[in-house]
Amino acid sequence: NKKWRKRGFLVLFSLLANFLACNVVLKPLLDRTRPYYVLDYTPLIPPVGDPSFPSGHTAASFAAATAIYAINRNWGIAAYILATVMGFSRLYLGVHFPTDVLAGALVGTAAAGIVIRLFGLKQRG
Repeated sequence: NKKWRKRGFLVLFSLLANFLACNVVLKPLLDRTRPYYVLDYTPLIPPVGDPSFPSGHTAASFAAATAIYAINRNWGIAAYILATVMGFSRLYLGVHFPTDVLAGALVGTAAAGIVIRLFGLKQRG
């Protein structure tokens, strides 16, 4: 129905705005080297060659969580918990610096916040 379609588009556009901010603008612009290349260690997952800042996984998780929170407070709280776990996993796996993860959380939240305002919803909290 229309209500669920609008909610789905809210999450989709939040993720799209986040992708544009992180992967199209910030990562190429800042081009930060991954920590395992700087600190010379082997990460727990296969190394990748794309820039480190900001953490795209964390940003996407927080963008989705923020959109979900605007739709339903209880689901949003659960989504924020999962997004936080995603951020910690990036540190545990050794693929990001802490500032990459923090920036990812901020960028994802901001990207979704902009989309929420464009959709005419009031952000909860």
